[in-house]
Amino acid sequence: MQADAFLKKRPFNAEIVDAAVSKLTSGSGYLYAGYPKFMELFGRDSIISGMQMLGYDSRILKHSLESLARLQGTKVDAKNGEEPGKILHEFFPDGSSVEAYKNGIPWLHGGKPAYFSVDSTPLFIIGAGAYLDKTGDIDFIRSIYGNIERAVGWMADYGLHDGFIRYSKLNPSEGLPSQSWKDGIGNMLESLEGRVAVVEVQGYAYMAFRHFGAISSALGVDKARQKYDTGAMAAQIKSNIGRFWSDKRGYYGIALDGSDNLVETVTSNPGQLLFTGILDRGSAMAVARRIMKRDMLTPYGIRTESSFSETFNPYKYQNGSVWPHDNWMIAQGLRRIGLDLEYEKVKRAVLGACREIGTFPEYYGVDAHGKIISMGHMETKACDPQAWTVGAVCSFQTDTFINLIRA
Repeated sequence: MQADAFLKKRPFNAEIVDAAVSKLTSGSGYLYAGYPKFMELFGRDSIISGMQMLGYDSRILKHSLESLARLQGTKVDAKNGEEPGKILHEFFPDGSSVEAYKNGIPWLHGGKPAYFSVDSTPLFIIGAGAYLDKTGDIDFIRSIYGNIERAVGWMADYGLHDGFIRYSKLNPSEGLPSQSWKDGIGNMLESLEGRVAVVEVQGYAYMAFRHFGAISSALGVDKARQKYDTGAMAAQIKSNIGRFWSDKRGYYGIALDGSDNLVETVTSNPGQLLFTGILDRGSAMAVARRIMKRDMLTPYGIRTESSFSETFNPYKYQNGSVWPHDNWMIAQGLRRIGLDLEYEKVKRAVLGACREIGTFPEYYGVDAHGKIISMGHMETKACDPQAWTVGAVCSFQTDTFINLIRA
């Protein structure tokens, strides 16, 4: 079945969605990242899925923010990546899942957060802005405002280096070598030395700095009492984003290493910049045009990596497979810049894939003939259901739009 045929069928009914959400809902009300391997609190996953589910149940995002705020970093600890103000990467409430699925990872223990993520912290601020924008629940945002301030402090004092939010391997023997969402992409990011800047993270940071000003204004916080000039930091990152541009590719690269050497491989990552509003009109249109070409766009969604790339493999985890949440963020950006037809094309593709597969998988592959690859043939077994896939379907079905760019 081709993706467009989805339009002739009913969308996922409430019972199917409710069952997936129920399976992933924690006792604290946030969504675990995915069943069965990631039945844990994730920073980026729980925030993104919470934003996607705002039209379904806004309490999911609220509980995600509450839980992450309680576990926010307070000290420097290289063994688990903790730093003051930093939002965690992952947290298993107990040891059973760790032993079953992640046995032998020395820095991951039940009941103890790990903080090896560069993007959870700006996403926490974005999530707070999204929640306030959609619900008007200013009392809740006021209750976590100190956490939001400390998250800004981590970005300014620990994350910003040479004009970008970067990460480094503080403890090379432990922790994740790649600390953005594509932490399974292999040598493309894992081999980079020094302080690494990943392209979409700069968009998150820009968006977070902008939202902090808007949140503070909504709460009536005087700018004079704020320690950081988030407007200036947002402007700095925006002015520097061109350092990711590759004249050779006519597109943005995925990352800069510590010496600002650019990884030029064509990936889906720059597409997420459209969601954040960091690009000027001309640059945004260039990204949109490139990502909608046939080496990236399939009948079932946008690939994580171009089929022209030397490392492309549609069976691999993040080197050519399709991730619904990635497509959702790109589609939100396409809609933001007025490309409604392109938004609809990506939306239909993802909904068609999930309809054909019949569930809400973490990711899937599309072969050279435009057919979905059997899930059993993928290199790594996908979680199913995955929270931010369920969220993408919910958001697409209701056309929920996360429109959060602030003046």
